[in-house]
Formats: sequence, structure tokens, C-alpha cells
Amino acid sequence: MIDIARYPESTDKSQNQLYKLIHAFFSPSVEIVSGISATQFTVGAGDIGKMKVGATVQVHDYDYTNLSDEVKVSAVDTGTNTVTVDASLGFTPTAGMRAEYIGFSDGGGAYRYI
Repeated sequence: MIDIARYPESTDKSQNQLYKLIHAFFSPSVEIVSGISATQFTVGAGDIGKMKVGATVQVHDYDYTNLSDEVKVSAVDTGTNTVTVDASLGFTPTAGMRAEYIGFSDGGGAYRYI
């Protein structure tokens, strides 16, 4: 059994590069605190740092009854913990929904099951 470190939170793409090439890591999943509109929502103070401009996001509720198209983050306001996306999600998010596929701090994209 080999135990490796979690995906690094550094912006340095070379940190743990070999591990990242060999092993898949689950990308962060962020809980939405409140919805503002079909293009804006807020997340917790501990999660706003995970949101990056240009990252792909897909929003859904617990049973995937509401599932947005994949959109890109166009703005992140760390003062209000507000995330703005570049296209309509198709609904206004509500508390408890999740933002998926946000990728990693070093710009690496999310891993997906196909």
C-alpha cells in the first residue's frame, strides 16, 4: 500500500507532478451558501479561495434534479464570497447545492468519471 499526499493547494504545477500524472485526485466540491441570480451565487469563506476565474463549474442539487450546463467562472469577489459565471445556470442556485469541476489551485482541471 502506498499512501500519497493530497493534491497540493499550491499554485506551483510542478509540486507533486509525478503523483498528479500517475494518480487521479477528486477535485474540490463546494457547497453553495445562497443564490443571487442564474449567474451568481455565494460560497463559504473557507471555499471562496477554491474558485478561480476561468475554472469550469457545474451546479446541481443533491439528487441532480437541477443540473446546470458547464459554465466558466468569470469573476470571484473575495469580499462578499460571490462567484459570477459567464452564462446562465438555467436556475437560481439555493443553499445546499454544490459547485463541481472547479479544478485545483495550480490550474489543473478536474478529473472525471467517463
